[in-house]
Amino acid sequence: FPSHDTPPGINFSYITFQGAATFQLTDPMAIAYQITRNGGTFDANGQLVTIGIGGATCTLNGTMTFYDLTLVAANNQLTSLQLVSNITVTGTFTCNGYSVSKRNCVYSYYKGVYLI
Repeated sequence: FPSHDTPPGINFSYITFQGAATFQLTDPMAIAYQITRNGGTFDANGQLVTIGIGGATCTLNGTMTFYDLTLVAANNQLTSLQLVSNITVTGTFTCNGYSVSKRNCVYSYYKGVYLI
């Protein structure tokens, strides 16, 4: 990951949670492209999760609860966050675009009513 975009903590390109376990963060986590939860429980444990540091389209797939969630734009790109399932952010949701012409976009995979 580019050093100026990568927060301290755990960094992944893609991550999938499956099985019956509880996956609890002990440090902030940065994801370049995609988080998928097929099973188990994802516990952010009060940690910041940053997504988007690697690519133009990022995906959250599987119902998850985040404490603080940040979407950042990759270098000089329009970054999109695709929500395939419902997510909850109990703390702060932050969208940091790259510039006024390279902004972030948050959208749903499914048609319907969504509140941000």
